[in-house]
Amino acid sequence: MTAFLPNYINLITCKKCNDLFKNPVTQICGHTYCQSCINIFIDKNEDDSLTSICYECGYENRYQKCTPNVNIAIKSLVESYLENEGHLKTNKNESQISCSTCKVPLTTSETFTCKTCNQLENLKYNFYCGNCGWSSHKNHEFIQVEFITNIEREKLMQMLCDAFLNIQNNHIKLSNTQNDIILKQNYLIKLAIDSTKDFKSLIENTLKKDNKLEIFSKIKSVKETNLNIISYAVHNFNEVMRLVNFSINDLENSLIPIKNNCINLNSAQKIITNCQNEIEYEPPYKKK
Repeated sequence: MTAFLPNYINLITCKKCNDLFKNPVTQICGHTYCQSCINIFIDKNEDDSLTSICYECGYENRYQKCTPNVNIAIKSLVESYLENEGHLKTNKNESQISCSTCKVPLTTSETFTCKTCNQLENLKYNFYCGNCGWSSHKNHEFIQVEFITNIEREKLMQMLCDAFLNIQNNHIKLSNTQNDIILKQNYLIKLAIDSTKDFKSLIENTLKKDNKLEIFSKIKSVKETNLNIISYAVHNFNEVMRLVNFSINDLENSLIPIKNNCINLNSAQKIITNCQNEIEYEPPYKKK
């Protein structure tokens, strides 16, 4: 766990102000800064696009009229860290864990977990009181938290960290895709406007010729075809944008269970001893 914490804190620290992220924003190049820090780098171009030179790698990030959104994944990491740090400062002697079934606050001697029901691959890790274990986890591998091995705790925390990083990377990819689609959509809109101007010019030139009806008929047919193609392309881009926005929202919602498990595990670590193998196993008991 001690090896994990420096990496965790480094992940949520802004390289510009050297403080924990405040409204973290991830650039196209992949580097993240506080929103207030990144605003220092941003310049406005003549075409209303925005440019920011990355403080770390020097990459020129270009945005179409708006800066990137706040990275919800990293923001949740910071909030989780601050929440747990606050718990430890204000209540060092008591566990912050509640039973996942009955929601009763647990003390050290009452905290159990079910290795049969826990699913590490799905980041599902719950804690229970003795009563709920007695009634709901019979014949399961139901143990006191002192018997969770260091290896198992390290593995779960690493999986949580990897999950956050994976969500962050997916968020970056989706944001980049969204930005690319906006650029292409704006290009199609411009194409439609230019096509309208060209059509007006063709009409004016046709009026000066003798065989007006024949030329008008051909121009009308070509124009309708072009407009249909452009309208269909714009419609497709709008649909893709809708799917991208839906994917980003779904990605942000997936942070909630991971954040909760991270809070539970961080709260549990202070009541888990460093000598699990030397403690005699005590099965869950039923309260009178």
